[in-house]
Parts: sequence; C-alpha cells; structure tokens
Amino acid sequence: MTARILVLEGPDGCGKSTHADRLAAALRAEGHDARAFHHAKPATADAVAAALDYARQRQEMVCNQPGAVIVADRWTPSTWCTGSAMSAVLKLDHRNLFGLTDLAHAEARWLPRCDGALLWAPDPVLDARLKARGTPANEMDRKLREAYAWWAGTSVPRFDTSRPADLVAAELLAWARGALR
Repeated sequence: MTARILVLEGPDGCGKSTHADRLAAALRAEGHDARAFHHAKPATADAVAAALDYARQRQEMVCNQPGAVIVADRWTPSTWCTGSAMSAVLKLDHRNLFGLTDLAHAEARWLPRCDGALLWAPDPVLDARLKARGTPANEMDRKLREAYAWWAGTSVPRFDTSRPADLVAAELLAWARGALR
C-alpha cells in the first residue's frame, strides 16, 4: 500500500510548516497513521541541485512510509513554481526553466497521487511575516506568489492564512477528510 500524500503549497510565510504539523496531529487524533513531512535544507544554494535534492527526499519519504498519510509542506508544484519564478526574475524564455519543469513532470509520473491545497495570505501579511523572520520579501518571492496563484487557478482549494489559525486548521481538516475518502 502506497502512502497517501496531502500537500500544502504556497509562498514563504503562508504557514505551510505550521499547518502541516497541525493537520498531521489532527489526523492522528482521528486514527490515521499521519505524519508531517518537511524537506531538509539542501546543502547548496543552486536551485536545480536543491530541486533534485528535494525530489530525492520526497522519493525516500514515500518509499519509507508505506500506508501512511503524509502531510507535506511543498511537493512537485513547488518545483514548477520555482522554475517559473526563476525564469521571470532572470528574464529567461518561459521554455527554459532550468530543467525544473521536466523534473516536476517526471515526479508526477513516479510519485503517488497527491491532493494539494494552496495556503496564501495577502501580500502585506506575507511581507510582514518574512520581515519578522529576518528575510524581507524580494522579487523572487513576488514571482513565486504569482506562480502559486496561477497553479491554484487550476481548481486547487485555497486557504487564506491571514484568518485565525484555528479556523484555517478546521477548514484544512475538513478538506483532508474529503481527500482521504
């Protein structure tokens, strides 16, 4: 039995890690073998090498957690969105996304099906959260937000994390229950 994957996608500062942990705990409380999955930071700043490392981590996690419900903060759509944002920031032809688009397509073929949701918040909220972390928003952050907004326009459920965290957590739990049916 393969793992079931629930993915929380979104730009930096939207609450992916926080909500992945909360959702996994709520699912465990309901009797699921649920775990939050957070990518380890890659040892390189090179975006392509980092994306390959993240893909390796995802594959290992799926192989090592058969039958579990995995709540991941980022998955294949992040690879695509990162490539798209990098292309925009560096003013590249949209077909030249450093191979990240190809990697995202390859992962979609060999990773189990996943259900994804977009976490988002208005730009001023995200900017304030990033500033509080000591990493003020830059052009790449803004382009990533645009890429995620486009991805979410493909009928992915969206959750506004600028609202009270308990409300967002309850909505995410309802979404997860539906996805796991």
